[in-house]
Amino acid sequence: VTFQSTTGNPDSVKLSPSANNFVVNFQNASYISFRNMTFNQPTVAYDGLVFSGSTSSYDTIYNCKITLPIQTNTSYCVNSTGAYINNIVLRKNIITGGYFGMYFYNTTTPYVGKNCVIDSNTLQNQYYYQIYCYYNSVNFKFRNNTINVNGTSGSGYVYCYYPDSAYEFGN
Repeated sequence: VTFQSTTGNPDSVKLSPSANNFVVNFQNASYISFRNMTFNQPTVAYDGLVFSGSTSSYDTIYNCKITLPIQTNTSYCVNSTGAYINNIVLRKNIITGGYFGMYFYNTTTPYVGKNCVIDSNTLQNQYYYQIYCYYNSVNFKFRNNTINVNGTSGSGYVYCYYPDSAYEFGN
């Protein structure tokens, strides 16, 4: 299933939560694509895109804007905490604000993030880390991304803890 802007312009279709919650939750979702759309989370301390449940696979976010306020409270533009995500692609997106830009976290093996591609995105104005990876991945690719650090950031850049096999970083 593909959701997309008919104009090809991410600003022409904007999704926001109807209540204080996430914008989109991939709850055990597979083969879902969002193209040329904006995900706007205006509320402090809530997330943008969330991958939850046991497994989400073959989902794509392409040429979208994911926006949260810059904040010192924990919030995520893209969040996968404890979910097993496989073959997820985030490509050519602009990811702005939040405490974390992308957060892929699991507490133990088996690792999350199998065969995921994070490619040609711009991560900007996060308060803490642009990408945070903990106990993940097999064949995880992070390449051709641009990171613009917020001048008041508490830390920054990329943090990878206990990566598994075939981790690829490059520009």
